[in-house]
Amino acid sequence: MDQPLSRIVDEALEQALALCDLDAPRAEAWAGDLLALAGEAVGPEVDVEAELLRYFDAVGGLAGAVAAASVRSLLGGDDSVMSPALAAGTGSDDTMIPKWVAALGTSRCDGSWIVSNHRGASAVFRFVDSAEATHAIAVDLVPGPPEYAGEVMVGPAEIVDLAGAPDSGIAATPVDPIDLARRVARAVVSTTRPRDTLAINGRLLACRLAGLVDEPVVIPRMPVDEVPDLTPRDPDDDAHALSVLRQALGVSPVEPVTAPEPLRAALAEAAATLRRAAAVDDPTAQWLAASRGPVDLDDHDSSVVIAALAAAVRPHAMAPLDPDAREAVAVLEWADWLGVVIGLAREGAGASVEPSHMIDLVNGCPEVTSTIPKGDRARVEWALAVGTDLWENVGISSGGELTELGVWALPQALSEAWEPDARADATGPGND
Repeated sequence: MDQPLSRIVDEALEQALALCDLDAPRAEAWAGDLLALAGEAVGPEVDVEAELLRYFDAVGGLAGAVAAASVRSLLGGDDSVMSPALAAGTGSDDTMIPKWVAALGTSRCDGSWIVSNHRGASAVFRFVDSAEATHAIAVDLVPGPPEYAGEVMVGPAEIVDLAGAPDSGIAATPVDPIDLARRVARAVVSTTRPRDTLAINGRLLACRLAGLVDEPVVIPRMPVDEVPDLTPRDPDDDAHALSVLRQALGVSPVEPVTAPEPLRAALAEAAATLRRAAAVDDPTAQWLAASRGPVDLDDHDSSVVIAALAAAVRPHAMAPLDPDAREAVAVLEWADWLGVVIGLAREGAGASVEPSHMIDLVNGCPEVTSTIPKGDRARVEWALAVGTDLWENVGISSGGELTELGVWALPQALSEAWEPDARADATGPGND
């Protein structure tokens, strides 16, 4: 066995005994993760399934038996998960094979939904096995064209109940499982840059979809993290956008930016949220990491908050951003942001920040001559939802509505985004 694969299976055997305290769905999810990791380690020329099973069967014992059974459950075909390795694990009470092993490979779909919120839509399937253990698989459906698969998550079946709760802000619409499975299968085929979670959870997804679609679903291998290049800045576009912004909203180029007194408490809390996120590497901090910088977290509150907001409009580095954020940045143009922020500022606090409303603001903005065509609307709505994810976290919006802090901060963020790169760093008193 190749040395990288040998290390992986040795670690897997250490983990396998812990599976005994779980259930069949979680053991199958573990096996899918293992297959993806092993495939990445050795490349497509090695039959990782056969190598893993040969090793686990040879090792035997409870760990080998449980690991082999979990892997076999995802391979399909007529082979029983009750492999020869299982016999080696039934010799005493200490090595008794867990009862859930008999439920491996028995899961059947008992419901499916389109779950949606302001961020977009996901396909959610709920499964139950012969031991009555339940789980759900959620597949983000990213608008195209063509529609493709984003994150793929495996979790508790209660996600559907939570999604349908009145105060969740998430709608769950039942759909036919076969129709939804076909849609997901098409989305997977159309995915050219798969997320890590599609590769990790994809084997389990393919196994579950096998009973719902005619053709097998081929899951892409673990992706190579290729960071796209930033689109080169066009100084003329930046200068024009900045000029329009200042004429429309009277944004002052004065440095440093100082918030009005009534907003300083909210601004301080927003900056504190970003500082805490940076300290623990929370995804919220990705916009700070991608901003014009380096950002001094000890700087005045306005600099920290505006830098993060501006990075969604014009990042200065793509590497810190997650895949969705990178794609959203590529989709949104300066005219989109101009129409959104001018429109929201004119409507004031309480304006809706739902992506569909923001697109209406772009199309209705007198300062923006371009419009978003109907065919691109879903894709731009998705990108706006991703690009404005930060807003709720830092108090720019609340409950889907613009706040007073947002009315002040968003125009300042656009001004920051479109300032020439050669601008001298601002210094001055803070807002603390």
